[in-house]
Amino acid sequence: MKNPTGIMFVSGPNGSGQTTTLDAAINAIRSGRINIPTIEDPVEIPGPGVMLRRINPRIDLTSATMLRAFLRQDADVIMVGEIRDTETAKIATEAALTGHLVFATLRTTTTPQAIVRLMEIGVEAYVVAPTITSVLPPLLAARIGETCKEASCPPRGVLLRYFTAEGLTEAPFFRGRGCAHCRETGDRGHVTFHELVVITEEIRQLIFDRQSMQEITCAPTEDGYRPLRYHGLNKVRLGLTTIAEIEENGSFDLTA
Repeated sequence: MKNPTGIMFVSGPNGSGQTTTLDAAINAIRSGRINIPTIEDPVEIPGPGVMLRRINPRIDLTSATMLRAFLRQDADVIMVGEIRDTETAKIATEAALTGHLVFATLRTTTTPQAIVRLMEIGVEAYVVAPTITSVLPPLLAARIGETCKEASCPPRGVLLRYFTAEGLTEAPFFRGRGCAHCRETGDRGHVTFHELVVITEEIRQLIFDRQSMQEITCAPTEDGYRPLRYHGLNKVRLGLTTIAEIEENGSFDLTA
């Protein structure tokens, strides 16, 4: 988030926490010395120190039009609520190449899909490779209510879908029993887990060479990358959510 230039993508389906993740990123770097305009439809989370703008296609106030205007207004950080078309994608990458930090979202479910999606909508690989700094797909799951949390071990058949038999122990999992505080649901609020990929020189070369999605997927594992499956199960083991909740709300391949 503190890189001076480049694009940080937050990707995922609707309701996966993209907007709140971007808002948290902006709050982390916001200061009186940084000019931060945003492009949204609609403006969802107003905040101080940020110039909020809503697109209005009826008067030709599109994402691309506003991006061009921001580049003439000496913006330091630009937040694009969603990249939906080729023109917006090209201007956003050009902004990153010319010394701006860009935060943006893409409607994809995995890190490699976000990278490939940019090239599919018309951004050249030689532009994508040097501009992307990181991709972060978040996922939301219901948090177990603290007032009615109790130990509960899922069936062994379920556990074996995610853990090896040698790794299973007697340590308890948890669930919410249901009480007045959680309206008898057993859940209270949400917990998020992520699949953060920081783009390395190796990955940049794969993008530049237009390698397959499978090749791009395998590259980060050598640099300590952990997939959604790992982070999701970690939150389960910490007693924050359940395997059933992850299976129900996740559109990702957690068994990979």
